[in-house]
Amino acid sequence: MKTLNSSLHPVILFQTIISLLVEFIFIFPTANRQFKTLNLFNISLSIILLIALVLAILSKKLKFLSWSKNAVIIIFPAFNLFLIPIFFRTMNGFLKLGILSELVFILSLFLINIPLFKLELNTLETPVIRFLFIFVFYTAARYSPLYYPTYLPKILNQFLDTYFWFSIFMLFSWVLIFNAWSNTWKFNIKVLPNNNYQIWAVIILVFYMIWFSFFDQFINLGTSWSEIFGSWSYPISQLHFSWYNLLYALFTGILEESFRWANLQILLPYFKNKFLPILGPILISAFFFGIYHYTLSYTLNLNSILYVIDAFVMGLILAGIYLYTGKLYITILFHAAIDLVGFNLGSLVNYNLGLLDYLQQLVLIILINMIFFIFLFTGKRKKGIAINVSKLIKKSNLT
Repeated sequence: MKTLNSSLHPVILFQTIISLLVEFIFIFPTANRQFKTLNLFNISLSIILLIALVLAILSKKLKFLSWSKNAVIIIFPAFNLFLIPIFFRTMNGFLKLGILSELVFILSLFLINIPLFKLELNTLETPVIRFLFIFVFYTAARYSPLYYPTYLPKILNQFLDTYFWFSIFMLFSWVLIFNAWSNTWKFNIKVLPNNNYQIWAVIILVFYMIWFSFFDQFINLGTSWSEIFGSWSYPISQLHFSWYNLLYALFTGILEESFRWANLQILLPYFKNKFLPILGPILISAFFFGIYHYTLSYTLNLNSILYVIDAFVMGLILAGIYLYTGKLYITILFHAAIDLVGFNLGSLVNYNLGLLDYLQQLVLIILINMIFFIFLFTGKRKKGIAINVSKLIKKSNLT
């Protein structure tokens, strides 16, 4: 392993100090009064980052503090995802700068972390530290108090209000992050030519993805078993398509599936020679998918537990589909299709008007997804996934 400088690059040191000064001199005494809830996590991150920065500076003399450099690298990009939105919210609230500040805000999010990604990210060498970095970065992105424009033209404003642009920002960030760690990674895996059995499996897979996109959202409206599983004339008649819903569905699909992809890129090489080399990474990525969905309810009861289990099993399915097909865009489209149907259904998606109550619906969805997961991970499909995983590990060069 190459020997790396234990001190921060001067550019990153300067950038971190300036960001903390903005936080404690401008944001803390002003934004804290306006956005108390939104600013809480930001203040916590800023205090942790300040401590890590001080320790990183001291590590030049005290070598046992060399780990603090990694702490700064891990925390700083996440900190920026809170600092920048709150800063521009506050600036517009006080100065009413309008369209200029909004355009600068979006540009700042894209540019602020590039120096760190280019100069320091390659010093995070171990898979555990890299996984911690993408976990912290994604968590900050998921809960960032995103500031959205209000002064732009209506069409552009609606486009930005869906946060679709932010999913592009996340893809841009993943490109920079993985370029720092490897020059051979790919979003997609080139799969082997299919034999007849695999073609039939793909047909079943495509049918399942289309069918489940509607089933998952229409199950609460079925007054009979036939209406639950396929007689969907009424709910389909209630769908109201809009471009806003499409862009928002794509935002959620890209945001969450790109994080799953990043997880698997790190975890699969790490688990290569360990127990459960394929299933282990899938279980971990699905676990985080489930936990993140728990925060949508913020309650602990049987409903929320089953909802997390439902999201966990769905995470297994989505990871399995990516590894079987080798294509990230397929899981993005599948995820977006489920959300799009729900968004287009409107308020009806929240009502239990059918045969099954909410708990029964969740149990049925979980059972169906588990059956399909077993289908994916048995027979020749399991062998196909193993081949694709070995190609991903070889291609990613992240071991």
